Order: sequence, then structure tokens, then C-alpha cells
Amino acid sequence: MGDTERDAFVTDDNSMVYTGVTAVERAMLIIELLSRSPHGATVTDLSRALGTNKGVVHRILASLGTNGYVSKDDRTQHYRLTSKLLGLAFRHVRSMEMYDLVQPILRRLAQESGELAELNWVQHGRLVLVAKAESPRRVKVVDYFGEELILHATAGGKAWLANLPEEEALRILLERGTPKLGEHTITDLTELQREFRKIREQGYAVNDQESADEVVAVAAPVWVNSPKRQVVGAVSVVSPAYRAVHRNPRIIELTIAAANEIGDVWPFVGLEH
Repeated sequence: MGDTERDAFVTDDNSMVYTGVTAVERAMLIIELLSRSPHGATVTDLSRALGTNKGVVHRILASLGTNGYVSKDDRTQHYRLTSKLLGLAFRHVRSMEMYDLVQPILRRLAQESGELAELNWVQHGRLVLVAKAESPRRVKVVDYFGEELILHATAGGKAWLANLPEEEALRILLERGTPKLGEHTITDLTELQREFRKIREQGYAVNDQESADEVVAVAAPVWVNSPKRQVVGAVSVVSPAYRAVHRNPRIIELTIAAANEIGDVWPFVGLEH
């Protein structure tokens, strides 16, 4: 059946059932589920989450395992993603010359601020950490490549949301929820809308222990002007709360300048969606 081939399995009454989702689509859904399961998942877990026959899930996992994308813990029967996908992602990013263009800017920002500097890029409606430069200090915040920002509670997430059309930002917040994560998390939608207006006026957003206690940040949106003016990500500087980068005028200025510089060299126009 080519690209339209569908999974099939035999039911208890020996009749053949075809699903409306292709094997490739199922494999991608399984990969996404495993990416959100740091301790792995069993065939039963995945079957239940997908509403799919266990045999279908097992065959897909076996194929992913043969090709090195998942591994199985024989003791717990849990499947986990391997580092192969991460390697492919890094290879893809490097092929687009991200590091040549962006990394020097982030390294300079980290050196001048003394803190973690990171770039979060919008991919399919989600804000993901794609590049960073570590803080030179011994006590520092650590974030991980591929990590998705929780939009309402992070400086980068708010910097992005604030510069979307208001209806779109509200729709995203309603879809994903606004749970309380830190001491000062803003969970009320009306209050968040007021926060977004403030962010637009001042040109940057802050995280004051909103995503987690003892972590603060400042972020500025990355704008590009081709083919139309749009916000495609955010540059953030993140620190332990006691170093208060979100209240440091010099670091705020450096963050905005770095975001503007990255916007000027942005190599991924058209790939955000």
C-alpha cells in the first residue's frame, strides 16, 4: 500500500482490523511518548497511551530497537530512547550552521553576564532549547538541549507569548494550562495578559522564581523581518535567584542586544512551523 499502508491486527474473533494511522505515524508517536518518559515505558504503557494493540506497539519497538533508536531494560521491561536521536538532531543543527552563527554571540553573552546564556527556538508551536553557553561560575543553573520551555512560567516563554497575537497566546495558554511551578508563578490568565503588555512595552521578560524556586532569568524575543516580521524564539540569561539577573540593568541590556544580533543573522526563516 506504499505510504498509505495501515497497521493491521487480528481481534479475538479472528477478524482483521485496520487502523487509520500509518506505522510511521505510530513510530513517531511512540518516540514522542518516550521522550517525555525519563524512566522509560512498557509496551502496556505505550499501548494504553496510544489506544493501540500491544502487538503493533511491540513490532514498532522491535524495529526501533534494531535500528538503535530505543533500548530495552530486560529487568524492568521498560523501553527508553537512546542517544542516537540526539546525535541526529545535533548533526542537523550543525548542518544549518547554527553554531557558526549563534554560538559566538551566546558565548560572549555568557562571559559578559557570568551566567548561562541560551537560545530557544520555536518549533511547531513549542519553544525548545537549541543552543547555549554555560556560566563560567562554579554555582550555576544547568539546562539541557532539546528541553521544552514551560511557556507561562519562563522568561523565554513569556517573551515569545507576549509578542504573538493576543488571541493566539491565549489559545496556547488555555490548551496547555498554567500550573503553579514556583513561588511566584503567574497562573491567572488576566494577570498573564497584563504581564504580556508590560513585556511588550519594556522589550524583555523576567522569570522571578516562577518556573522553579531559586531560579531567575531575563529573556528578550528574537525577531526576524523576512519574509515578514515575526518572533521566532528568545535569548535568555538564567541564574540562581541570589544573583538576580532579572534585576540587573546591564544584563538586561546585554540580553536584548544579543537577541537583536541573533535576529539579524537568523538562518532558519521559514522553518519555525
